[in-house]
Amino acid sequence: EAPVPGIKAGMAYADFSKLLAANGWVPVPTQECTANVVGGDHESVCKATPDQITCKICALMPELDSYSGDGFALVRFKHASSGEVLEATGYGMIEDWNVAGDNSRLQLERWESIKAAGK
Repeated sequence: EAPVPGIKAGMAYADFSKLLAANGWVPVPTQECTANVVGGDHESVCKATPDQITCKICALMPELDSYSGDGFALVRFKHASSGEVLEATGYGMIEDWNVAGDNSRLQLERWESIKAAGK
């Protein structure tokens, strides 16, 4: 079941994240995001190529946990009032994280609700 009406697999990731934000969901940052996205040598890679999208994406998408070389993105959001956590997977080109509509090359694949502790 979708956490917010209108969410469906295959929709643009930007549309998904905007719907969540409008309904009280906030990003859950992952400290290891850059290492998860770029790799263990992320400091030297990003020092040499700071404008590379993979070096900037964790700041642009605070909900991002990881992005794999085969195009899968793992993100987490938390509902501000209930504390419920939502994990979702996107697939496609990470540089389209903020491209809405049918032209986006990053789509929502699936999501899973994780109940808040003690609820």
